[in-house]
Amino acid sequence: MAAGDVKNARLLLVDSQQQRATNIIAELGYLGVKHVSHVLHGHTLLHNVEVSDPQLIVIALPAGVDHSKTLHCVSVLNEMRPTPIMMFASGKDPEFVNSALSKGVTMFVTEMLHAERIFNRLGVVMAQFERTQNLLKRTQDLDSRLRAAEGKLSEEKIIARAKALLIEHDRLTEDQAHRALHQFSMQENFRLVEVAARVIDAHTGLDRSAS
Repeated sequence: MAAGDVKNARLLLVDSQQQRATNIIAELGYLGVKHVSHVLHGHTLLHNVEVSDPQLIVIALPAGVDHSKTLHCVSVLNEMRPTPIMMFASGKDPEFVNSALSKGVTMFVTEMLHAERIFNRLGVVMAQFERTQNLLKRTQDLDSRLRAAEGKLSEEKIIARAKALLIEHDRLTEDQAHRALHQFSMQENFRLVEVAARVIDAHTGLDRSAS
């Protein structure tokens, strides 16, 4: 969904104050946000995400309540199905805010919940979420390429070790050792590194028996 298409977004509002939530839904509707569902409690977040399939989540944290269950649900949701989340709470210290952000909250607003505040920030939240997801994907792609490169380097070391053993023990030239490995790989339908590993194992066994 495009970052600017906030009016058509499916929004899930989590607010324990029923009357306030009713008023906010009405005001958001007046502002053009039509698809808003409401739940009272954050600890039911995962179930309600399955039911309403939201594209945006707004959570109001009530004062004087333990929010650990809500933050746990946010963390699980971030692992299972990342979704842009805007969280509202006044009077929260920076440590709590940082904890919420680390668990998957996209934007933390240290103000009271209000329809215009939600509406004015929806586009920013969606754009910020998309940037974060794109950065995460690029990071994961880079990690995958690095692991592949490390694996390739390890395979090359195994193949080089097998060639060295063939040259040393079987009196083959480097070219002959190279051809021997490739020929056996094609004949037995094994990967070249698997053939090389077998050569190393065989010569290791010979060295042990000789000693």
